[in-house]
Amino acid sequence: MDLFPTVLALAGAALPEGMVMDGLDLGPVLFDRSVLPPRPFFYYRGDELFACRWGEWKAHFQTQPGYAQAGLERHDPPVLFHLGRDPSEKRDVAAAHPEVVAQLRGLVETHRNGVVPVPTNLR
Repeated sequence: MDLFPTVLALAGAALPEGMVMDGLDLGPVLFDRSVLPPRPFFYYRGDELFACRWGEWKAHFQTQPGYAQAGLERHDPPVLFHLGRDPSEKRDVAAAHPEVVAQLRGLVETHRNGVVPVPTNLR
């Protein structure tokens, strides 16, 4: 998602009119050793949002064993993992961190309000 805005910036080209970008120009990181600002990362399968990561926290709103496989499971509340302590995502800590779950739900809601869904080609 960051490739397109980075290439545009390197080429000195303007962002296409009316286009909303979810990526960032990585030029400052690549050439000036800047640090990316904190931002959430959203995980999709096709046009379905499955998870959201913010820092070391990751919430799964739905899970599925693999693409085009049966077994879609929706999670309400979402399952929550602290990736710094549990990188393999084995221990759900949502019950112990309702404030983090609420924060990630808020990030997802803000994201959904700013995204216009388009048909997927991944079927």
